[in-house]
Amino acid sequence: MTLMSMKLLEEKLPHPRFMRIHRSYMVQMSKVTSINKGALCVASEQLPVSDGYKEDLQKFVSNHLL
Repeated sequence: MTLMSMKLLEEKLPHPRFMRIHRSYMVQMSKVTSINKGALCVASEQLPVSDGYKEDLQKFVSNHLL
């Protein structure tokens, strides 16, 4: 938990190692265990991916996983 805004946190963390996927969530991409249409899993927790962040996630997957 942090008092820092998500925007400031997003600017400080290295991209693409960390990605914002929702207005309330940023994830360390190396910890992602699966990705499906509207969510991704980190460990056993499923996190939603907002429409506004789906394109960036798709680009990451295309560039780093395929």
